Amino acid sequence: MNQADDKTIRQGIEVAERQIAEIDAKLFELKRLTERRAALEAYLAHAKALLGEPQRVAQVFIDTNLLVNNAVMTRRSGTDEKPLWAEVVPVLAQAQRPMSVPQIVEVMKAAGREFGAEHVSEVVRAALNRRPDVFENVSKGKYAIKTWPDEWKKRE
Repeated sequence: MNQADDKTIRQGIEVAERQIAEIDAKLFELKRLTERRAALEAYLAHAKALLGEPQRVAQVFIDTNLLVNNAVMTRRSGTDEKPLWAEVVPVLAQAQRPMSVPQIVEVMKAAGREFGAEHVSEVVRAALNRRPDVFENVSKGKYAIKTWPDEWKKRE
């Protein structure tokens, strides 16, 4: 390889590395916005449940768990297809008190939710723990919506 080719390749590497750094900065900001959006969605679900209003499912969402290896993946959502954590929000909002994972699973199954996993409670627990922006483990494995007032988080 001659010097001109070597110089061209090195310049290309420099440009690509700079563009990757710019993309990473934008992805970080996107993650922060997505987390804020999730918190707002949780608030809306809770507020609408308190008013007895039907909940509308967003048609497109970006899950921060899908921000993997600096790649953003979007998932389209139909009216019945939501991430597991988003299905827990109305359960807690309707109960208006912290619930254990087995209690949450029981309510979801009673409402017709089917699970394909063998260890359903562990799957739900993992989904809740991956969303500390939405859920809070308030005591002895009981979860509440993070935006709830403190007195609600203490309810039995």
